[in-house]
Amino acid sequence: MEKKTGIKLNSRQRDILRFFLESDEYRTLAELARHLNVSVRTLQRELNELEPVAEQWGVRFLKKSGVGLMLEGEPERKDELAAELARYPAYKIYSPEERQLIMKQMILSCKEPTKLYAFSRKLNVTESTVSCDLNRIEPWLGKYGIRLERKPGLGIYIEGNEKQIRAAMADLLYETVTHEQLMELLHLQSGNRRENLELSIRNRLLNFIDPQWLFQIEQVIQVSQRKWEYNMAGSAYVGFVVHLALALQRIQKNEEIVIERDILQRLRGTPEFELAAELAADLSDKLNVTIPESEIGYITMHLLGARSIHMFPEKRSHSNVAAYVSRMIAIVERELKLNLESDLSLIENLTAHLASAVQRIELGMAIRNPLLEHVKQEYPDIFEATRAASRYLEQQLGVPVPEEEIGYLAMHFGTAVLRKREKGIERRKVLLVCASGIGASRLLSTQLERKLPQIHIMDTISLFHLEEWLRTHPPVDLIISTLSVQVNDVRVAVVNPFLSDEDIELIKRQLDLIPSQDHLLAEEQIDIDGTVSKVENFGKALRCLLHAVSVTEEPAPRNKRELIARVIEYVSEHYAVGDADKLLRDLNQREEYGPVMVEKDKVALLHCRSEGIEEMCVCVVRLGADVNWATGGQQVPIRTVVTVMGPLRVPEEYYELVSEITFALIEEEFIALLNEGTPEQIKEGIRLIFKKGYLKLAGDILR
Repeated sequence: MEKKTGIKLNSRQRDILRFFLESDEYRTLAELARHLNVSVRTLQRELNELEPVAEQWGVRFLKKSGVGLMLEGEPERKDELAAELARYPAYKIYSPEERQLIMKQMILSCKEPTKLYAFSRKLNVTESTVSCDLNRIEPWLGKYGIRLERKPGLGIYIEGNEKQIRAAMADLLYETVTHEQLMELLHLQSGNRRENLELSIRNRLLNFIDPQWLFQIEQVIQVSQRKWEYNMAGSAYVGFVVHLALALQRIQKNEEIVIERDILQRLRGTPEFELAAELAADLSDKLNVTIPESEIGYITMHLLGARSIHMFPEKRSHSNVAAYVSRMIAIVERELKLNLESDLSLIENLTAHLASAVQRIELGMAIRNPLLEHVKQEYPDIFEATRAASRYLEQQLGVPVPEEEIGYLAMHFGTAVLRKREKGIERRKVLLVCASGIGASRLLSTQLERKLPQIHIMDTISLFHLEEWLRTHPPVDLIISTLSVQVNDVRVAVVNPFLSDEDIELIKRQLDLIPSQDHLLAEEQIDIDGTVSKVENFGKALRCLLHAVSVTEEPAPRNKRELIARVIEYVSEHYAVGDADKLLRDLNQREEYGPVMVEKDKVALLHCRSEGIEEMCVCVVRLGADVNWATGGQQVPIRTVVTVMGPLRVPEEYYELVSEITFALIEEEFIALLNEGTPEQIKEGIRLIFKKGYLKLAGDILR
């Protein structure tokens, strides 16, 4: 028999073969479809292509009506096929979203028309699929004023000016890499750590930017900041570095931007233009790129429009801005029938925001606001009141105020309105702590918010980060923890994750012992950029977690140790695990701090953060028999285990969202689903929890 070598399979076909190679019994297509998260129809199409491949390796698919399929063949043949699958990596199957992301990048980057065949070959799909994807991309490009052209015999290309193309590129970049990831990349001190992070996000920079350029540009900016004695806020700083890197690499490709002459003349008269010219000269020397004056103009606009600690404050009058703020507050007061004129935080924050926003508006700069739709839907009265105030601003400036900017202004007013409604409640600063930061603290947070309105939860953190947090943050009144901790000068209340009446009374007694003058909650200034980043991270976390859920069954493990070992084995097979031994050690270490269980319903939670796993994992393990879970010297029978694990270095919003699972463990409906539902019902139930959690957490950010 002549065997096929160098098998060319896609990633889904490889997973199908592995699924059947690892099983010695019949498996249904429905079971496989759930495992791979695809339709049965898709599997039938893939199996038709796999049957001749299997036969060339001396194995074949057996089909039994009503029972399923299995792979039949001698063990040696199966082993040879498994080895061959491992030897030749499969080519990637892209989701529609991934395909369209790659196509956007190709279209925006290519100067020459691209044939349908080029897209088809790169993405391993038919040309008709490419055409359908182009139909979906076209409206996205249209938002930037870019026209997609399809010319038979010539190919696909775009029509748009350089400013429009750069705006689309920048937004596409921020769809794949967060401000936090870029900031971490720029500021890491360890060379090896930076190299690893650079590799992890290089592909997500979409070939628009070379990470090495980011580092060199940042060096020039840092020298300039020290010389001119100015500082940008964190996210504005990262945005400026990215703007320069994108612009300079476009210039290198002879793509220059045009700026209107009268705007350039106005910019020349600002102190920022002098700074921009000096930056351009230093960047030209370092990167061997000639920067035209039009680009210096856009660098100046970026400096003028940055939400930052304002440069050259003594050279800019704020009298107009102060008048705008006063009148806009009066309009919002009239619309909402609230008194806001005495809110000093609102006046201060709105003045700082408008000082740069006015320049952005006057210069017609592009403004990104991922929160716009959320603000309009969740706070329609505040948004419409702000729109009315913005009409006054339009009259004063003589130019329209974009909806994106109205959204930011509405966030300032919204914070003041919510602050007004909560006025009179004396709240204490509280820090929540649990062993890993994944589950128990989020569970506590939700219950405490309901039962103790007199506290303000400053943060929810892992025990491992407690010392550092206390060292780098303002003092708190009380630490509420799920395990025993000792902290000098701060009261600690140790409670159960499933908060009892006794726990509530304990917290109240601790709060009563705090003198009224100590650390009362001060009104906080709103961080607009931080809010945007958090909501963006919650969106990315939701997309990740919706694909991270699985359900499996373990017939009858003899004890807890054996069960945990089997869980690690399952997770290693179905998730990206870099070091299974490290993951096992971290999970066992977390359990030593104390288990999390719902005893009466025989449900336990296994959770940890670990360098051993590379992606989020949410896995429900159904047991064929009870397994004893030790706690406080007693043995508690457990029948269902919810496992939640993830990497150490993902944005905290991922863990805030995944912790919604822990809160759900106090709901009878969710417990019943875990114990009685089908695997598909459980997965859908958990995904629904994540979706609801996203809406809640994103909404709470503005409160």
